[in-house]
Amino acid sequence: MNIYDRWHKGRGANRIRTADYGKGKRWKARWRDEKGRQRSRNFVKRSEAELFIASLKRDLARGTYIDPKAGKVKFKEHAESWRARQLHAASTQQKVSSSLTNHVYPHFGDLPISNISPARIQEWVHSLAQQLAVETTRVIYSHVSSIFNEAVRDKLLERSPCMDIKLPKKQAQNKIPLNYVDVQNIANAVPRNLEALVLVGSQTGLRPGELLGLTRSRINLETGNLIVDRQMLTISGKPPHLVPPKTASSNRTIPLGQDTIAVLKGHLRKFPVDENDPNALIFVQESGLPWRRNTFNHRWRKACRSTGISDDVVPHDLRHFYASLLIRSGVSVKTVQDLLGHATATETLNTYSHLWPDAADQAREAVNSVFRSGNSPVRLHIA
Repeated sequence: MNIYDRWHKGRGANRIRTADYGKGKRWKARWRDEKGRQRSRNFVKRSEAELFIASLKRDLARGTYIDPKAGKVKFKEHAESWRARQLHAASTQQKVSSSLTNHVYPHFGDLPISNISPARIQEWVHSLAQQLAVETTRVIYSHVSSIFNEAVRDKLLERSPCMDIKLPKKQAQNKIPLNYVDVQNIANAVPRNLEALVLVGSQTGLRPGELLGLTRSRINLETGNLIVDRQMLTISGKPPHLVPPKTASSNRTIPLGQDTIAVLKGHLRKFPVDENDPNALIFVQESGLPWRRNTFNHRWRKACRSTGISDDVVPHDLRHFYASLLIRSGVSVKTVQDLLGHATATETLNTYSHLWPDAADQAREAVNSVFRSGNSPVRLHIA
């Protein structure tokens, strides 16, 4: 595509017209962009205009041309456009919208995206880290980084300002799981219609949403299998409703022990459900309505406080308790991954590696077990 002066069409391509265009800027470069639209820019010196024209020619030839006016779009406008194109689950959409509204737009919303520098991003991250948890800060930053990456892809910016940004370091989770007594105490302290939920959660590793969305049709008490293919979603302003699980790998079948089957049978005797309704929920409120997540969490916290258990303990810790039981029993990483519905074994190890026996201790015990048994073919003669 040629770059030319409007007054010399077809002749003297790349020419620069001199005139009095604003204070001090006597030189105006004119060109047409990739879409054929006429553009212009003023310069103080002719040499600056010539360098600009030469750079434009290279960019147009390489397909890397960036319209100087494109970066003037406001950050919030571009971010909302980005958000509308994401394939997020409804719950994630709500979280992203809340994060942008509360923690990003007050800082960048009204700024042109080209005016947001790496230094400004770093200053914002530092401020965010003073208010929020490390993981929350990193997640919100990832949204902002994705927004700028898309701006680069859409040729609104030449490069993203989210480069070489120092983020707060992830803290080692290594959370000590609940013990059996804690689980039993919580089960005894919650309302009777939640007692079985606590016990089933600790014996199956279901996520809270999967527990609240558990239906009678997904439990076979004869074969002792529980199918996970749905969860209860609670979004502000909408009634709780069933949706597919968190990820494709979350679809799974969990074997039920005899104790778990007995707990479920006892619960169904006390709180019977319609056997013919495939969506009949196992766990519902006293009114018969599905549990909303915040209502359930309130009952959980109240039970924990009444038994002296820390407020840091959340319903998701029942899942960690189940994982710790599997690991302590020598279940393989792959099996733990499948039963928890993790996408990869790496995710399982990153979450629970601190619960597996130390590799050095395992090696030491492997050697000791052979020589202590007296069956070793090796005989040592020590003077």
